[in-house]
Amino acid sequence: MFKAIRKFFSHRFDRFYRQKRLRLILDISLIALMIGLVVTIFSLQFYRPGANFKAWFKPSQPVYDSISPPLELSYKIDKTAIKLEDSLDISLTLKNSSENEIKNLKLNLVLQTDNFLISKIEAPIKAEDLKAEGNSLSIKDKNIILAKLEANSEREFALKIYFSTKNDGARTISWRVDSEYKVLEQTVKKSWSLPEIIVALKPMVIAYVYYHSPQGDQLGSGPLPPIVGLPTNFWVFLNAEAGSSFSDLVVSARLAKNVIYTENSSLVAGNLNYSSDSQQVIWQINKIDAIGGLYRAAFEVRLTPGADQLNSVVNLLENLKWQAKDELSGLIVSGSLGNLDTSLKADLINRGSGHVSSFEPLED
Repeated sequence: MFKAIRKFFSHRFDRFYRQKRLRLILDISLIALMIGLVVTIFSLQFYRPGANFKAWFKPSQPVYDSISPPLELSYKIDKTAIKLEDSLDISLTLKNSSENEIKNLKLNLVLQTDNFLISKIEAPIKAEDLKAEGNSLSIKDKNIILAKLEANSEREFALKIYFSTKNDGARTISWRVDSEYKVLEQTVKKSWSLPEIIVALKPMVIAYVYYHSPQGDQLGSGPLPPIVGLPTNFWVFLNAEAGSSFSDLVVSARLAKNVIYTENSSLVAGNLNYSSDSQQVIWQINKIDAIGGLYRAAFEVRLTPGADQLNSVVNLLENLKWQAKDELSGLIVSGSLGNLDTSLKADLINRGSGHVSSFEPLED
């Protein structure tokens, strides 16, 4: 059979192609054309315009522009001076100005001074944030984390920042925002400086009660321990010290039960006044200099204990408090010293001798 086929093609080759090679080339070309037409027909049968076009003309992968990072940050700060017990409220706005999604966004508030610490960051979470899966804001280890920021979108959120100090005399907080995120699988880092924050300081206001001075001099008079029905006089000392400038310092206190103001006083600085209507003693100083100085007032009070105060330590001054204006920050600062009583904690000679006793007449 193979011999017959071979004989057929050999005879046809000798008859048609050996003498005229052009016929061979023409026949081969026609056969190739037919094969090409068959392939084209089958290709058209299975051709899908959308899919095939995209496969042939697939766009190139977008390239990250390192010169113009897509994340922009702006901020609003409600004040540039704070008291440490209060929070600093700041609003941050993040804007994605590119056509690509930002992922794994992390913001870090960095202090550029060793005198302060960020003790706490709070971010009020809105209801819509809780519903937006993968888009909610979270705070971990003082880092503010946002899972994603859509292309050509922006996000605004409010923060409450609480600071603590490692140096009681420190005044200025210098800080910045560091960001890290991914766009087009590239990790991007950028920083923004934030305005300096001035921290308000407080003057040191101290109040003492003495019967004997620290040097041993007797200042008070009358029985000690106090006796029911008999007057005993004590001296109250108010001191103010400051490492900064303050103005309008006001120290006030109300006389306690069975206590009167004797009008005896000693004044080194400021003005000392007593209101009989409100039973308040008020010490005022217009200015306290940063370079220091002696700011002191002293006055005498008289206690005549009642029978209901027997065997107890009784108050001499109540609701002792102060306020002043910190000149550098412009803020009003205040404090409370509580009550002063007959326990005489600062009196080294008579400490603990203030329990009211009863009068016992001597036996014949």
